[in-house]
Amino acid sequence: MPDMKTSLQGAMEIIGHEAIVLTPYKDSVGVLTIGVGHTKAAGGLNPATFKGKLTVKEAFDMFRADLAKYEKRVNAAFTVTLKQHEFDAAVSFDFNTGAINRATWVKRFNAGDRTGAIRDIMQWRKPPEIISRRQKEQKLFGQGLYSGDGTGLVYDRFPGPARRVNLANEFGGLPSTQPPADTHKPVPIPTILPAPQTSPAPVSGGFWARLAEMILKLFKGGR
Repeated sequence: MPDMKTSLQGAMEIIGHEAIVLTPYKDSVGVLTIGVGHTKAAGGLNPATFKGKLTVKEAFDMFRADLAKYEKRVNAAFTVTLKQHEFDAAVSFDFNTGAINRATWVKRFNAGDRTGAIRDIMQWRKPPEIISRRQKEQKLFGQGLYSGDGTGLVYDRFPGPARRVNLANEFGGLPSTQPPADTHKPVPIPTILPAPQTSPAPVSGGFWARLAEMILKLFKGGR
């Protein structure tokens, strides 16, 4: 059986968790990071010695290269077949923790204890800022629920101002018939124009026509 690859929706999920930072910064535990969660441990560019600024394309290219390494690790860690959403969640977990080959929840899953494995994903909850991500990975692995909307934040420097981009456009499209909302663009509001003013329509037929005729006759008879 060929090794599994992260789905495009799974890749968008990871980018949504990580954000994109075009210059080196320290993450929540003090590790120098750049691009989409890229650290020295991933190989290639070293954030500690990089002095320039990445383009968004360069950040994505580096992410693709990093993703392939984590996919290989996840394929090696599991001895049973995974569904696509399970694989995507596992890659996201390893991308963040680097612990796929020693996590208890993976061993439980390999042993056939799916319920215990899903529960134990939440053992990896430090630092506290990571709990929300871990909960989303748990739901993705257990229920197939992707939390991303195809958009993500791009920072020139972190901390600092960010802009929201449509990752589906930048990265190549999402496997969905309904494109994700481009939330960084305002929704156009149609202008409501006043109705054109027209002359009253002539009265025709029925009761009102007869009434008009009677009034006209009375008017003429009174002269």
